[in-house]
Amino acid sequence: MMIWTEHLFLGVLFRDLQGVPMWFVIDNKIRYIVLILSGLLVLCFSQAIADELSERADLFNKTRVLFSERNFEELSRISDHYRDSGERMSSGLWKLDYFYKGFSAPDRMFNISQDYWSMMENRALSWAKKQPGSPTPHIAYAIILQDQAWRVRGTRYANTVTQEQRIKFHKLIAKARAYLLRHREVGSKDPHWYANMLDIAKVEAWPKKDFEALFSEAIQAGPYYYGSYFSGGGYYHPSWHGTVQELEDFARKAIEYTEDQEGKGIYARIYWSANHGSLWMVAFTKSRVSWSLMKEGIDDVLSRYPDQWNIQNFAHFSCQAMDKEKTKELINRIDDAIIESAWTQVFSYEKCKGWAFRNT
Repeated sequence: MMIWTEHLFLGVLFRDLQGVPMWFVIDNKIRYIVLILSGLLVLCFSQAIADELSERADLFNKTRVLFSERNFEELSRISDHYRDSGERMSSGLWKLDYFYKGFSAPDRMFNISQDYWSMMENRALSWAKKQPGSPTPHIAYAIILQDQAWRVRGTRYANTVTQEQRIKFHKLIAKARAYLLRHREVGSKDPHWYANMLDIAKVEAWPKKDFEALFSEAIQAGPYYYGSYFSGGGYYHPSWHGTVQELEDFARKAIEYTEDQEGKGIYARIYWSANHGSLWMVAFTKSRVSWSLMKEGIDDVLSRYPDQWNIQNFAHFSCQAMDKEKTKELINRIDDAIIESAWTQVFSYEKCKGWAFRNT
């Protein structure tokens, strides 16, 4: 099933990009074939060792294919279902969140032409015109604009971004903000509308009082939707507009909104999300994270979602926290192949296992 899905996805992608000048030109056929085979092997391996990763790939590809085929009714039906049911991935993450990731370009695409972005924008606007009362096409359109903005800017340090890149980046972000606000009445029926707006508020450096007002609306609309909390954690991350203490205060406050269903799990998830902002490597020396509270959050997540993706990531975090007993406990729960992307070179599975079980 995974091989068929990926094959179909790649076929649709190439059909979409016919005539678009990109890296897969004729003289790069060999390189392209290698990419396909590599992708298939990775996907098959991921399916064998991690339900979470294969679920993500399947959902991303499914969204991508349906959008390429202009099957707007099915896309709206799926998003309605995920929104109303709150259905989760094996890890407990919301399927609605990963459904929307399918409107972003695949990571393996680079040097994307303006023709591609125009095609994607026009398709989303066509969908919005056919179904103006659905929040999904409006959110998808904003995601396409935001994705384009980040592809223009890149993920490099700010001092390496050219003035031209910076101007175009902020122009696209402003365009996404204006569109979302223009369709707020319909779009805000979906909690991902708020997650998008919170991300925009972070990028545009909204004053804290304005960000907090938006976040307050977000949790009233969807108190258990992780996307809003991850976006909030991003805003308060020290590399953006907050401090380590503000991030800690935010993570603790999030418990109050979700504890009846999540226990302390949201605390662990917010710091996990913050790991993508490079905070985690210094989390126990320069941040205010409470490891005892983090462990409670880990246990609460795993009591509901004992997925190998969760177990191995939390084992990795426990090793970084130098908690030998928790590291041993979680490594003993690993019953599948090692998921390499859950570990780092510094804190690899082999190093952490060797340290945790030494002299025992």
